[in-house]
Amino acid sequence: MLEKYSVTPTITAGAYAANDVIGGRLQFNGVSFGTIQTINIADKGNQAANYTLLFFDTAPTNVADNAPFDVADADIAMVFGKVYFDPSDAIVLTDNRINIKTDVGLRAKSAETTGDIWAFLYTTSTPSYSSTTDLVITLWVEK
Repeated sequence: MLEKYSVTPTITAGAYAANDVIGGRLQFNGVSFGTIQTINIADKGNQAANYTLLFFDTAPTNVADNAPFDVADADIAMVFGKVYFDPSDAIVLTDNRINIKTDVGLRAKSAETTGDIWAFLYTTSTPSYSSTTDLVITLWVEK
């Protein structure tokens, strides 16, 4: 059984520099015990950007949207996985695109509990978005 968890981060309508955080700290609420199998990044702005999604098991110190990505030293032990998205793997449509990673196999929870998963999305590219809601990030968790 797959469960869906989505976040629409508030992002800057404008340019990002390489290694900037996109949307600040992300919170996926109420994730059930299971394994993350698929991750989608729906990009309404059609930006050909490299993305990395870095996951934390508890809330890390926030890094502001459109600021250089630098995880606090106290938070690095909370990282439990990362997923990289290459723009050449995206499905490009007329005026938008979707980045999809399948068969991720990343354990969402280590015990039969429900809680939040935290993440940061950052880029090594220089995207420029036209809307503060241009991205939607979705996790598909298999129970």
